[in-house]
Amino acid sequence: ECIAFNYDITEEVELKREMEITNKLNNALACEYSTVFSVDLQTGIMRIHKMDDSQNAQKLHLPEVVHFEEFFGGYIGNFVEEEYREEFYRIANLDYLRRRACCGDFNISIRFKTKPNIAGQENFEAVVMPVDIKDHNNIVVGCKCIDKLIAREEHDKQMLMESRKQAEAANRAKTAFLFNMS
Repeated sequence: ECIAFNYDITEEVELKREMEITNKLNNALACEYSTVFSVDLQTGIMRIHKMDDSQNAQKLHLPEVVHFEEFFGGYIGNFVEEEYREEFYRIANLDYLRRRACCGDFNISIRFKTKPNIAGQENFEAVVMPVDIKDHNNIVVGCKCIDKLIAREEHDKQMLMESRKQAEAANRAKTAFLFNMS
């Protein structure tokens, strides 16, 4: 006697492949960003997936699962520099994020400056992305230090200003020479 079973594992194989891709994407995101958290826009519940020990937010001693506005109210009030707070409050609130999400407009990023953390970092960029394009209720936010980028932009700006001054001086010299020649 022999009993044989035939079971189609196509869905399980596809699910496993999707999970592997998701894990690879999560790892890539975690490498790029020092802080990663997800937010359920319906409930306002935020889950912290990654936060480097050097980040100022660690000083708030919040659990891994916290209400979004509780976290950002404390974070903005304690660590974000005054000149960036108004814009940060405008973007980092559930109503604003819900309005943007309902339209499928997840192209949200903000640059801000904080009090220096223990690693000396103070310029950051936060980027909002959907967890799933079809699901407008869940977002993921990545935050990374951009101190080096800001320094490079400042250096490039100074180089452009210096080049402009040299070009203007050369133009004045040419104009004076042509005036004297005439």
